[in-house]
Amino acid sequence: MKKYLFAISLSVISFVAAQAQEAPQFALKKDETNGDFFYEEVVTLAGTNQADLYKRAKTWIIANFKTADNNINFDEKEFTIVNAAALNIDKKKTLGWAIYDGTIDFKFHLWAKDGRYKFRIDNITYHMMYASYPDGMKTKTQSYGDLSDNKIGNYLKEQADEKFPALISVFKKGMTVDPKQDKKDW
Repeated sequence: MKKYLFAISLSVISFVAAQAQEAPQFALKKDETNGDFFYEEVVTLAGTNQADLYKRAKTWIIANFKTADNNINFDEKEFTIVNAAALNIDKKKTLGWAIYDGTIDFKFHLWAKDGRYKFRIDNITYHMMYASYPDGMKTKTQSYGDLSDNKIGNYLKEQADEKFPALISVFKKGMTVDPKQDKKDW
C-alpha cells in the first residue's frame, strides 16, 4: 500500500513540475541603471515580416489601449510603438485600509523585426484613492519599486502579477491574427 501511495505521489509531483516548467512565469526585473522595474519578452512568429508584425501590433494597440489622449507614438520607419496605458486596480477593503479606486499606469513598447517582435512593459506607477486608519481618505501615486513590504504594497504587487500576465496573453494571441481578416464575419 505504501509503495502504491508513493507511486501516485511521485506521479502527481512529476506532473505538477512538468506543468510549471511549460508555463513561463511572469516576473518583473529591476533595471540596475535606473532602478525601474520592467518585463520584456521576445516572441517569434515564423513566416511573418516586419511590416506585418508592426501592423498587427498597431491594430491591436489602437483597439485595446484607447485612452482619452491617445498618447501613442507610432514610428513606421523604425517599426516601433510606445504607448502609455493603464489597468484598473481591483477595489479592496480590509479592517485597516481600503482601496476605492485606482489604476496601474505603464509604458508599453514594441519593436518589430522579420519573424519576431519584442515588447517591454515599464514605468509602472500606481495611482489610487485609498483610506487608512488613522490617516483617512487620500490619493496616492507610487512607483512599483517604491511599494512597501506591507499588506497594501503586497496587494498592489499581486495586482500587477495578476493583470500583466493576462494582458500579455491577450496581446500575444492578438499578434497571431492577421488584421486583414474580415471582423464583420462573426
